[in-house]
Amino acid sequence: MTANRNTVLIVEDDLFISMDAADCVARTGANVVTTETVEDAIGIVERGNICAAILDFRVLDGVITPLLKKLEASGIPYRVVSGSSPAELAAEGIPPACCTPKPADYLRVLGLLNNARRSAMAPMTA
Repeated sequence: MTANRNTVLIVEDDLFISMDAADCVARTGANVVTTETVEDAIGIVERGNICAAILDFRVLDGVITPLLKKLEASGIPYRVVSGSSPAELAAEGIPPACCTPKPADYLRVLGLLNNARRSAMAPMTA
């Protein structure tokens, strides 16, 4: 699948959760690209053309904090969907407003990402 401005990156190492998230996102008409590692996800972000990301906190090759820096630098909104404690996520510098606990309703998560995208694109007013 070719990535475009309507492509959501999902980083999740549990196959069933990844499939559930991808299915929910795809049903909205968005394209989906999935991976199980931070390294692969960083490569996808560097190639561009994703509009948002749904991330587990801890995946096959470690925690996603290096990926968050890439997403933030690129202005790409993200949600961390995790079973990790809010205190652990906060200790890694992940804003609580960007976190959703597992189990998650991925349609709701996508709605939150869409709201974040609209807010980021809204013109600034004085």
